[in-house]
Amino acid sequence: MSYPSNNFNIDEDIREKRLEFERYLESVYATILNEKTAFDLAMKEYKRSYVEIEQAHLRELEDLQGVRGHLRDAYKCNARNVRFCQRGMMTMANLQLTELQNRKETVRAKVKYNQSIFTSLTNFFEVKYVTLTDYAKKVTPIRKIGRGQEGMVCGCDSSDNKIYMADCINNQVCVFNKQSGQPLEPIGVGKISQPWGVKANKGIVYVTEPENGRVSVFNKKGELQQSRMLDNRRTDPRLATAKPAGIDVDKQGRMFIADTGQKKVHIFESFYPKGEIRESLKSPQDVKVVGSNIYVLDCDEILVKVFDRGGNLLKSLIPNVGNISPQFFTVDRNGNILICNQNTRCIHIYDPQGNPIHQIPCGPSVPFLGGISVNKNGEVTLACLGEDMCYIF
Repeated sequence: MSYPSNNFNIDEDIREKRLEFERYLESVYATILNEKTAFDLAMKEYKRSYVEIEQAHLRELEDLQGVRGHLRDAYKCNARNVRFCQRGMMTMANLQLTELQNRKETVRAKVKYNQSIFTSLTNFFEVKYVTLTDYAKKVTPIRKIGRGQEGMVCGCDSSDNKIYMADCINNQVCVFNKQSGQPLEPIGVGKISQPWGVKANKGIVYVTEPENGRVSVFNKKGELQQSRMLDNRRTDPRLATAKPAGIDVDKQGRMFIADTGQKKVHIFESFYPKGEIRESLKSPQDVKVVGSNIYVLDCDEILVKVFDRGGNLLKSLIPNVGNISPQFFTVDRNGNILICNQNTRCIHIYDPQGNPIHQIPCGPSVPFLGGISVNKNGEVTLACLGEDMCYIF
C-alpha cells in the first residue's frame, strides 16, 4: 500500500512513527481481510448446510405427504372393502331371504294344491254321490198342492215357506202355504197379464210378462210396488221386442231376467240397469243365479250356458234331453242342473260338468211339465202346465 509523499519536511521520528503506523494499519487491514474471507467461507458453508437441511426437510415433508397419501389410499381401500363386504353380506342375506320366500311360496302352493284336490274330491263326493242318493229317493210326488181348477201354471217358486205359481190363464200368481197346502191371497189380480216367470225373495215377489214386455214387483202385502217395460213399445208399438221369461233374484236383490225377444239377460238393481249378458245367446228362456255363476237355459241350442258375474262365458253344457227344447230348469246349491223334458216326461239331473246322474220320472200323475224349483234341502217343486197344480218330490 502506498501513500502520497509528504511534500513537507518532517522529522525523522515522525516519519518512522508514521511508517510504523502504516505497517500496523496494513496488518490490521490484512487481518480484517483474512477474517472477512473466513466469514465469507463460513457463510458459504452455512448457506450450503442450510440448503442441505432445507432439502432434507423438503424430502422428509414429501415422505410424510407420501405416507399420508398411502394412509388415505389405504383408508379408502378399507372403506371400499367394508362397503363391499357390507354389500356382499346384504346380497347374501337378500338371496337367502328370497330363497326362503320362494320355499314358503312353494310350500304354500303345494298346500293350496292339496287343499284344492281335497276340496275337489269332497265336492265330487257330495255332488256325485250324496246328491245322487238324495235324488234317487224321488220316484213319485210326495204330495201335490193347488186348486185343481182350469189354469196354466208356467213358472213356480218355492221359498219363504210358500209356493208361488204364475198362472198365465187366470192372469195372477197363485200362492199356497207349503206345509198345509192352503191357498192364500193371489198376487197381481188385475195388475198383470199372462205371467210367466215368478221369483220370491224375502217376501218380495217378482213377475215377468212376456206379452207385455214387462217386469213387475209386489211388496210383502201383495201390492204392486213397481213395474218396468224392457223395451220402448209405449212410444212406438213397432219397438215391442222384449219377451221376458225366466227370472231370478240374488241375495243382494239384483234381478236377472231372461229375454227371449231381445236374446239377452237383463241385470237390474232397484230397476236400474246394471249390465246385460248377450254373448252367444240365441233364445234365453230361463236364468238361475247360484253363488258367483249365472246359468242360462238357451232353448234353440238346448244348452245350459254358465257365465260369471262379469258376463263372461265359462262353459256350455249340452244335456241330452231328446228332440224337444226344454223351457224350464233350475240349479241346486251344489251346481247340479235339473231340466224338465216333456218328451221323456222326466226331470233330468246333471252334475256341474253336464254329466247325467239321475232322472226323476213324473209318470201320468203330471201330464205337462212346467216350472221347476228346488230349495236348499233338495225338495223339488214341479208345476203342471195343464192345471193349476204343483207337485213336490
